[in-house]
Amino acid sequence: MTMSDSRGVPVSHDDRALIDALEAAHEDALSFVGSPVDDMVALLADHPNFVMGHCFVAGMLTQAMETRIYGDMVRHHKAAEALHDRANDRERGHIQAIQAWINGDFHAAIQAWDAVLVEYPLDLLALQLAHLSDVVLGDTVNQRDRIARVFPAWGESVPGYGYVLGFYSFGLEENRDYSLAEEYGRRAVALNPKDVYSIHAVAHVMEMQGRQAGGIWWMNSRDKDWSSSNFA
Repeated sequence: MTMSDSRGVPVSHDDRALIDALEAAHEDALSFVGSPVDDMVALLADHPNFVMGHCFVAGMLTQAMETRIYGDMVRHHKAAEALHDRANDRERGHIQAIQAWINGDFHAAIQAWDAVLVEYPLDLLALQLAHLSDVVLGDTVNQRDRIARVFPAWGESVPGYGYVLGFYSFGLEENRDYSLAEEYGRRAVALNPKDVYSIHAVAHVMEMQGRQAGGIWWMNSRDKDWSSSNFA
């Protein structure tokens, strides 16, 4: 039986509690707090057939860029791949993307996540992983345009909208559209004061414009929102 997450994106599992736990872990990952990967690994120990749980763990580990966690990434990818027959098309897209990443073909990984987004523009995990990969590869154009392509599907009523605003803010900043970048970043922080990625996007704008005093004030004024982040 297939269910959906809070954005209506399909998940090939019939346990609402597991899907809710996955969304909670993803929220922590988006906010850079807690231990979302470890939390999901612990959950998977009791629920090894949760395909999207394995995709989440392996997907997040792609962004660690550390050889010491490579084995864990491969292990969870293999677990997801072994469940291929019960996975839905969206999940198979994630499995394909992670396989490409394991193979060292980062561009193919992004293309696979992008293919998921064509069919499921509200797949926040695919969007996050593709965006962060664009950052890693220095693809400044797609740091902006990949978000812009799915942006019409999103709105304030969709859970996670603020994080998408933050991704877009950072992409705009990297393409020197500073005024619009700051507008979107501040909107994101207004929706969720603890959205540290959006806080940092606004800080980037100020840095690039030489607004040091404003940037220092901005970071100090948000100290309680970001100082406990970065999975500390």
